[in-house]
Amino acid sequence: SSIYDSNKKDYYKYYKNRKQYLKVIVNYLNGNGFVISAYFVRNIK
Repeated sequence: SSIYDSNKKDYYKYYKNRKQYLKVIVNYLNGNGFVISAYFVRNIK
């Protein structure tokens, strides 16, 4: 799958103590969301 996959969504949550965002990549299939990956990043891309 590519970064342009329409079923894939990125979510970000900021953690002040880490000064980083938790990026969660979710893939939607048949109305259900599945977390593919989650990791900390410094900037939202």
